[in-house]
Amino acid sequence: MIDQERMSPDIDIAFSHWLSLLPSWRLSSVAPRRSSCVRCPSYLAALGLDGMMHEPVHSLFCAVHAIVEDRFAEESAPADFEDDWRVPVRSAYSDDTQFETMPVLAAHAPRGDLQDELALSRRRAMLFDCAVAELALRRGTMLEAVLAFVEPTVQRMADQLIAEICEQ
Repeated sequence: MIDQERMSPDIDIAFSHWLSLLPSWRLSSVAPRRSSCVRCPSYLAALGLDGMMHEPVHSLFCAVHAIVEDRFAEESAPADFEDDWRVPVRSAYSDDTQFETMPVLAAHAPRGDLQDELALSRRRAMLFDCAVAELALRRGTMLEAVLAFVEPTVQRMADQLIAEICEQ
């Protein structure tokens, strides 16, 4: 089962850090992107914030994504048994008799079957859902912060652009 309480303090820290930096956010401080972001759209959609500007929330979602991936790595990694950890590899003949071959290092052991891969995918999705649930509790604060700190900056820049165009 998911231990959501373990993820909550990390998300609290990431959210507080994001809130503390948001008043100094400026569009000019954001480096232009060569390609579209692969992380943020899933968080924006899950939180119902599809219309929100990407740049102001990018750092928050990257931090939360890192928390999710760290938790996933912790939970899905096998126990650490040093370099001599070995796994028996079983081979089967066509008549279903099995024999045990030489043990091999875990890093060289065959990958799990499709069920294992599906279980890992479900686990990552569950951790993502937990992170989104944590962020959903802060959705109102996110909207208020963006309205208070980002929208005035964008409006000021739009006004300057209109003034420059009208002068020409």
